[in-house]
Amino acid sequence: MAEWALIIPLVVGSICMFPFLLLAAGGLLYAFAYPFMLIWAVFTSGKRLDDQIADTASREVSLRDSLGRDPLTTLDGGYRTDITEC
Repeated sequence: MAEWALIIPLVVGSICMFPFLLLAAGGLLYAFAYPFMLIWAVFTSGKRLDDQIADTASREVSLRDSLGRDPLTTLDGGYRTDITEC
């Protein structure tokens, strides 16, 4: 009976500690992987950012050509035509 008195707390303690050990292992893995992920992002994000900027500029030009104006530069948004002075 004395053996069970020692085994049960160890099993319960192990079950309770498992999530914390798993979280600690994930944190250590992330801490070691983060510098490599940062270096990878520095080397690969420049071209992607240039492509996104070029895509935004081309969409802006096509929108301006189709509408004849830039819809974001009007004061009233182009929705109200019956504006009178108060």
